[in-house]
Amino acid sequence: AVCELDLKWLISAGWTDDFDDLEEKHAGATQPLRHARQSLSELSALVSSAPENPVLVRMCYSGIITVMEAYLADIFIRAVKHPSVKRRFVESYEAFQNSSKKPLSEVFNLLDSLDKTIETALLSLSFHHIPTVKQLYQECLLVSFPPNILNDIARSVIIRHDIVHRNGRDKKGKHHLIECHHVNQLEELMHV
Repeated sequence: AVCELDLKWLISAGWTDDFDDLEEKHAGATQPLRHARQSLSELSALVSSAPENPVLVRMCYSGIITVMEAYLADIFIRAVKHPSVKRRFVESYEAFQNSSKKPLSEVFNLLDSLDKTIETALLSLSFHHIPTVKQLYQECLLVSFPPNILNDIARSVIIRHDIVHRNGRDKKGKHHLIECHHVNQLEELMHV
């Protein structure tokens, strides 16, 4: 027998969080992954539209690292909402390990503010800093990244930093020559 549930009133009341995982399962990808793929596709199309424009090519290269950073942050922040991951994060995050000791009478105040403390800490992190991301993902999500990919991404992050903060030049003033194929290689690396 077919059973059909009318959930319109729940959805219209804003109770959609409970159904996000079902929607993602049906779609075959998380919302952050779909956003990242869409952004990478748009950057690829943009760079292909004007491969002779060096400023645009550099900005697209930089944009790919920004997409990666947003994706890594979205996935991690979302995962930390689960109690077991939250616990691993609180127990392993270095800034939390060095905090001052409080009397036991303060435990409930600390628990009441824990989510806000975690949120503040996560929003202050740079998810393009590869050593930080590697450590957080390994300790909290039990995910390891292939070292060769991390090395390539780390080099690309440095180039992105030079593009954003030095108009495409390194610390010695040498200009990074970023061409369309470099953008395409970086985009392919993000899909690995």
